[in-house]
Order: sequence, then structure tokens, then C-alpha cells
Amino acid sequence: MTVAKSFLKISDFEAVVKVTGVNADTTTITLNSDLLHAPTQVVDGSTQTVDITGMAWTGAANGVIQIVRDSVIITTLQAGAAGYLEFTGQYMTPDTTKNTKDIVVTITGGQAELWLRVRKTDGYKSTIEDGWYGSYDDPAIIGPRA
Repeated sequence: MTVAKSFLKISDFEAVVKVTGVNADTTTITLNSDLLHAPTQVVDGSTQTVDITGMAWTGAANGVIQIVRDSVIITTLQAGAAGYLEFTGQYMTPDTTKNTKDIVVTITGGQAELWLRVRKTDGYKSTIEDGWYGSYDDPAIIGPRA
């Protein structure tokens, strides 16, 4: 079985990604394409910046989940000891380690499941600008009409 990713929620500001799999497979969450809230969001000229704000995991006793960004290990989770970590600012701040790099998830040892919540902090732009232009917004362009 390969590692599969599915997107449970994608909004302008955050996303929840579910990753499941078994036995030494890897999947990559690509910041400049996977996390777009299509069709109302595009990448802008800035670098896409995405913080990890929470994770939940479970799986077989021998399953291990490793999250890596730019060859830096962000966390290693034992799937047999299901858990949940929240980094939304109440007790812990979001994990910003290598937050401009894609997220690589590897599952080894046995079946494991990961739910990853991320917050998009820069590099994404909405094509819906009702807050600025109200009913005069032209969704076909970003910004004001020339």
C-alpha cells in the first residue's frame, strides 16, 4: 500500500490533510499547489509560508510517522501511541521550522494515519476581494480594474 494524502479542508487561511499508509512510503504536500483553495485562491509573488498548527495520529503498534521539511525532521510520531498536538497559540506556538518548504510525510513499520492542520501565513492571494471592492469586485482579476 502506498502513502495516500487527502484534503479534508482547504480554506483561504488553513488546511487539514489526512495521510495514511504503511511500510516505508512517502508523500509530499506541495505548498504551491496542494494547498490552494481553488478556484478562489492563487499563489502570489511571495514565497508560500505554511505553519503546522496541529496534528493527530494513530495506527498499528509498530507504525512510525515522520514529518520532514527540507531534510530537517520536524517530528517523529509513534502510531501505536495515538495522540494529538495543538500548536494554535494557547499553550504552544505554531511550528515554523522550514515553513517555506514542502512537507514530506513518511510512514514506516506498519499502518498509520496522520491528520495534519496547517495555517497559510504568506504567499497566497484570494481572487475574491469583496472586503475591499464590495459589489464592484471583478473576480476575473486580482486588484482594482485599470
